[in-house]
Amino acid sequence: MRAPLRPPDSRFIDLTLHGPMRVAVIGPNGCGKSTLLKVIAGQLAPASGIARHILRTHLIDQHAQTFDPEHSIEQVLRNELGTVEEGRFRQVFANAGLDARQMATPFGRLSGGERLRATLAWLAGGPEQTQLLLLDEVNNHLDIAALEAVEQLLGQFKGALIVSAHDLDFLQALELTHQFIWQPTGWRYEPWDDGGQ
Repeated sequence: MRAPLRPPDSRFIDLTLHGPMRVAVIGPNGCGKSTLLKVIAGQLAPASGIARHILRTHLIDQHAQTFDPEHSIEQVLRNELGTVEEGRFRQVFANAGLDARQMATPFGRLSGGERLRATLAWLAGGPEQTQLLLLDEVNNHLDIAALEAVEQLLGQFKGALIVSAHDLDFLQALELTHQFIWQPTGWRYEPWDDGGQ
């Protein structure tokens, strides 16, 4: 495929994931990282070629607006799950560092870190578990405690992961297998090497 808004003479992007691969998308601001993730997620059409996936895929950006901002996590659990599952999920959210007050707060009033932890907990253990998770600069504006909680949740995630971030320490904590690095001539796909450092 060729991503939208790229020069017509740019090289095609060829990316195939197998199993629980973990891929970093690395490049300067404005090079098309977010656009690439949206194409992979099916939210944008490629300028040419085909973007195809057969997995349950979810894209999370730094705003992590997965749930209705007016509903609390408790309301989501009650509406979506049976009693047994609700009890299990309360424990999943507690393990993600969310307390009873946060569970009762409308999702839109939670901090960015709280929304992200709730979203990751839901996607990792939800009724239809996500198989391909796309993360776009989710570590922006997180304090150290929230960042550590997110790293722990992502460490437990069993599916494939594609993550865009500038923070090399955050990327190294994710046990990446490959990297997709932007260059002026196009994207280069290779085994993880600390972000080309």
